[in-house]
Amino acid sequence: MKFLLLDCNYLCHRTFWALGNQLTFSEEPTSVIYGFLKDTTKLMADFEHDRVIFAFDCGYGKRRELDPSYKKSRDAAYEQSTNEEKESRQKFRQQVRKLRELYLRKAGFRNVFFADGYEADDVIASVVNTLGEDDEAVIVSSDQDLWQLIGFNVSCYSPHSGKLVTRDAFYHRYGIEPVLWAHVKALAGCSTDDVVGMKGIGEVTAVKWFRSQLKPESKAYKRINGQEGMTIHARNIKLVKLPFEGCPTFDVREDEVTEERWRRLADKLGMASIRELMPGQPKGVKKRVPAKGGFGFG
Repeated sequence: MKFLLLDCNYLCHRTFWALGNQLTFSEEPTSVIYGFLKDTTKLMADFEHDRVIFAFDCGYGKRRELDPSYKKSRDAAYEQSTNEEKESRQKFRQQVRKLRELYLRKAGFRNVFFADGYEADDVIASVVNTLGEDDEAVIVSSDQDLWQLIGFNVSCYSPHSGKLVTRDAFYHRYGIEPVLWAHVKALAGCSTDDVVGMKGIGEVTAVKWFRSQLKPESKAYKRINGQEGMTIHARNIKLVKLPFEGCPTFDVREDEVTEERWRRLADKLGMASIRELMPGQPKGVKKRVPAKGGFGFG
């Protein structure tokens, strides 16, 4: 079976930065909903699949319980934003909630997953962990934390770069198995999530450590191999390894998407332009096959 796993909050943010709050219907903002649904039909056409998994953030309280500073800078940035920016963010969140809790299910999608206190990354990892040997999966996201899930039957596609990162491509680039990527992040840290790593130890040096390329007499080797390295790794690995402890498993079901349901939803939202874009078979849209085995950074 083939799975398409969507990092929905990433896709929603991508649409938000492209369209803002330009679109409304019945005095309700719809830009994020429109862009997300359109992107979904395109992704389903680009990739052969048997199941589509919609993974949503539902807070990050579980990690915050472990480390109160986790993603703390995002809270500070929100508090420092203008009233107009705060209102815009509220409209964004409103649309994400409606997608997550109402509209996708109305279209007939049955695998809309989230769990209180966990992030979309955790949901995706939970599903990946239940894949069988003959299953295949493509994760759609630009979050490099998800690279730790890459394997012989799992790859990551970034709409931003248009690149499909496979296990072979990852190994060719870094010389380590993708499963070690979480341990690299545990040592180097993750600035976007406020996970503090070892000072002066970036991803390049951490990768060299796992490739046994650091000289034992070097300062980096001694620090990573010493108490400092062990302490920071032990603290951070709990934050960066996917899924976070306690994340539930999810029962994957067959979708019940029909043309009637899709068109009814499009009409309800006033989106005539996507009415005929039946998920998986968009009309008038040229299929684009992602480039395989490459990396795109941005």
